[in-house]
Amino acid sequence: MSPQEKFHSLRDSDVIEYGKLEKQTVYRGRIEIDPNICSGKPVIRGTRILVTSLLSQLAAGESFEAIRKGFPGLTDEDIRAAIEFAKESVEATELTTLRD
Repeated sequence: MSPQEKFHSLRDSDVIEYGKLEKQTVYRGRIEIDPNICSGKPVIRGTRILVTSLLSQLAAGESFEAIRKGFPGLTDEDIRAAIEFAKESVEATELTTLRD
């Protein structure tokens, strides 16, 4: 499966070609990507909580409970969805070696 196909498999809705998001996309009902919200960066659906903010806090050793306290309404499922989204995004990444 190509990186583009893997990326498209992350989406619940049919969105235009890889890398050119023009409308809202929702990942597993929890992660939203909308060019009109936070410049199109992935957020928890219905909020402006960036997936990267959650990942940064997890990387710093914060517990789910501590993160939830900082974001009222956030659930463990939202945090897990952010982790899964990041995992799927990394798996869909393909590196190409550039030669001189």
